[in-house]
Amino acid sequence: MDSFFQTLAFTYLLYPILGLLLVGLGIFIAKKNALLNNKRLVGYTIGAIVLLTLPA
Repeated sequence: MDSFFQTLAFTYLLYPILGLLLVGLGIFIAKKNALLNNKRLVGYTIGAIVLLTLPA
């Protein structure tokens, strides 16, 4: 039962938090490089992320 709760914690708590931190870091770096002005690139990136995370 202990491994079930560890898996639950890692899958549903730790990984989404880590993902949000990485997204925040990516946005910070993109603002420094002025890549967010390309709206099509941002849209495709967000769309790809959503499609890849739907099965999870």
